[in-house]
Amino acid sequence: MANIDNLPIDINSNKLHDWVISRRHCERTWFEQAQNIKIKLNEALKQLPENEKIQQIISMNPITYYHCLEIFDILKETEKSSKNMLGYYSSDIYNKFSNIISAYENKNVYLGESSQILQRLIQFELPHLKKVITKTENDIESYYKKHASYGKLALDKKKLYEKELQKMGLKGENLKNELLMLTNNLPDFWTKIASEILQLEKLILYFKEFCSFSLGQDQYFSLPLVTLILEKGIDVTVYEWKNGKAPTLIEKPEFNLNLEKDIEEDNDDEIDFGDDDEIDFGSDIQIEVVGDNDGNVEDGVARGDDAMTILENPETNRLILGELKALSYFLKFRIYDEDNETPADMYIIGIANDQILKKLSLNELRAYKEIVDNLISQLTDEQKMYLFKIKSSPHFINIVIDDLIEKKNMEGKMLSLQRNIENLINKSKKALENAQKDFETTKVTAKYLKEHIEKSISKKYSNRPVNIMGEINAILNNN
Repeated sequence: MANIDNLPIDINSNKLHDWVISRRHCERTWFEQAQNIKIKLNEALKQLPENEKIQQIISMNPITYYHCLEIFDILKETEKSSKNMLGYYSSDIYNKFSNIISAYENKNVYLGESSQILQRLIQFELPHLKKVITKTENDIESYYKKHASYGKLALDKKKLYEKELQKMGLKGENLKNELLMLTNNLPDFWTKIASEILQLEKLILYFKEFCSFSLGQDQYFSLPLVTLILEKGIDVTVYEWKNGKAPTLIEKPEFNLNLEKDIEEDNDDEIDFGDDDEIDFGSDIQIEVVGDNDGNVEDGVARGDDAMTILENPETNRLILGELKALSYFLKFRIYDEDNETPADMYIIGIANDQILKKLSLNELRAYKEIVDNLISQLTDEQKMYLFKIKSSPHFINIVIDDLIEKKNMEGKMLSLQRNIENLINKSKKALENAQKDFETTKVTAKYLKEHIEKSISKKYSNRPVNIMGEINAILNNN
């Protein structure tokens, strides 16, 4: 019999509350009584004296019967001055806690409440806090990756913007002014292009003679625009190209974009609306319209796009580029023919005009190829193509500026997102700290309740050892 009394009582933590009820250690209605006790306890907690140990106890959550016992032991010391000759305390707070403890012990209400609280902590609150901690740690790790990613993207966007500025030849201090200054320098660029085209005079003649002999007088591609520049120079207009004669007057389209500068207004200036002038309605004026057979007015004046040089005009500029590409392909094949022996050489030599073939040596062909390819490269340069569009269509400058500003702002957007991530990291760290603190506090409470419940049950079974086991041990022993 003595051996049986020493056998431990093992209780599964997930079934603790049911075990207490089934063994009739408390009634199923304990909750109703516990509610009334809680009301009295909350009122009593407000009246507790200032004491460091008491403050430590009431910082625990939740306050149970076992905490009340500790508080009551402290009150025996703090309220001993109210003890009368018969050994009774007259202190109101002492008596309140005495009544609360008695109410808890009545029908073992404390055991039902404590077992339910411990079971809730083990089954729900601690696992939930553990999940919160794990999730928050994963979030922080993810945020750090995003933070690094946004930092890299910001640097990439900055480099992309700087690359665009470098490609456009801009400093980025005043985009509009810098673009306008580059656009205003285009005449120097056209002069350079024209001077390089003039170096091709011998090549153009060679090309025409070669094509004329090979394809026939009326079938070869004559390079009209490049030839026109050779004959007339850089200032030849689109009007002259279209009409075959120079205009009597050139009215160039206005380039209305001006450099931005501070404008000082003179408040003393007055606007003369000309109210006192007499209007001449010109009733005696005779208007004569002169036109060609198609009804088009022809007064010899080059206006609008026709007043632009053939290098400035986008349409003729593209045609010139096409002619230069044709020359480049021609030179490529001629160099190949001269540099390589093929079965067709005998046939070519038989029908070709040897004087034409020998007009340019292989080295000269290669030198001309380099000049032509360099011209094509300059005319297709991205910066120059933007400037051509601005020159021919001034509103295009706003499109270029907006595009550059958007690229510049992308760095700011990435840095802004990075700052948002920093805020999330700080918030998550604080949330993690709070969750870890709550987890440790709850674990301490669970250990505290486990120990005291085991002792309470042990007393009811002649001090037999009691072990609350199962999931509780895995949770409380896991760091």
